Amino acid sequence: MAAKLGVGTADRDSLVRTITDVLDRDDATVAAVCGLLRARRSHAAEVLAFELAARLNAELDAVDWITSPQQVTRPESHDCDIAGWADGILVRFQMRAGRLRTWTQRACTRTRAGAYLTSTPAEWADFAHRNAQLAAQLARPRLPGCEWATGS
Repeated sequence: MAAKLGVGTADRDSLVRTITDVLDRDDATVAAVCGLLRARRSHAAEVLAFELAARLNAELDAVDWITSPQQVTRPESHDCDIAGWADGILVRFQMRAGRLRTWTQRACTRTRAGAYLTSTPAEWADFAHRNAQLAAQLARPRLPGCEWATGS
């Protein structure tokens, strides 16, 4: 497979360096890798290789995910309780010694969620709210035969 893609043993050090730089979130390397993936995706779509284009799009999503800001660990030893609420679902996270230790979700009214929400540190409010929205969306009943329905 490597030979088919034009990759040989001489490319090893360069590939390792690129992967390491992406994992280190080096802006220039991430931009170059994403640019290459976008160009390959565009070419695949032009030649009607839609499955390949979809795989390349998934790889772009993966690079975006792996280089997105870290939320579940902190370098400093930090303890806090974090909560988010959306559409009747309360999600709670416990951060202990700088690491996300527990996560729970349950049905809850906005009023009952209030105390948890007001004690959430401001820097975690958006993270908690986004996760509550996702939990609420996943908790919505699906129509029989329409598993893809999003409820929107």
